[in-house]
Amino acid sequence: MQQEFSELTGYKRNSPNKLIVKILNRLVLASAIALGAATPSLAEETPSPKKGFYATLGLGAVKTSDVGVTDSDVDAAFGAAVKGEIKVDTGFSGDLGVGYDFGKFRTELTYVRTTGSLDSVKGTSGANSGTISATSDVSTDSLFVSGYFDFANKSKWTPYVGAGIGYTKLKADPVVASLNIGGTTYSGTVTEKGNEDLFGYQAKIGVSYAATPALSVYAEGTYQGTEGFTAGTTKYEGLDSFGGKIGVRYYF
Repeated sequence: MQQEFSELTGYKRNSPNKLIVKILNRLVLASAIALGAATPSLAEETPSPKKGFYATLGLGAVKTSDVGVTDSDVDAAFGAAVKGEIKVDTGFSGDLGVGYDFGKFRTELTYVRTTGSLDSVKGTSGANSGTISATSDVSTDSLFVSGYFDFANKSKWTPYVGAGIGYTKLKADPVVASLNIGGTTYSGTVTEKGNEDLFGYQAKIGVSYAATPALSVYAEGTYQGTEGFTAGTTKYEGLDSFGGKIGVRYYF
């Protein structure tokens, strides 16, 4: 048995340390071979930057900040110009577009629609002030050209920032205001339906996840604004809207 063991291992029975070293060497070599074989699989899991055309769709909510208004006419009842703020409730926001991905930089052409409802109008005239309830549907339809920078990394999660400029059409239904005095409610239409063509702009910050090589999902925070405008004798400040969206990008 001693001779067979020596022929099999190359070591004598009285040298166990050398046998252990030999076994450990073989285990290390086997581990290195296994790790080398696994490396290509790990590399395949690391997504490469996408390039090419894609379509995008996003849906979410938007909140428009209070809009300041000033009427330059002298109010007949109070003898002073009227200033105030228009409060708009939270509404819907959605966009649809196409883009091209250069790897870390993307460009997009998107149509963006937002909606909201007028809640109230707060006004002051000289020493007088008050708030009245008001109802009206307000919406914007915009066309933006935007650029985005992707912070590419070795994971499937990609943070990004972007900004764009374009055209915004503001639409507002007739404003119906109501006021309760002594238990009696008075209401009436105070403005007619209106449309304004405005310069618009937007900014975004978000993160996308590469669900498949051709499909990414994203979540983002949004800002959208317009220039101010004047309708008749009333001057309106620009619209400032903040919101959030979730959406998808599909690469062709």
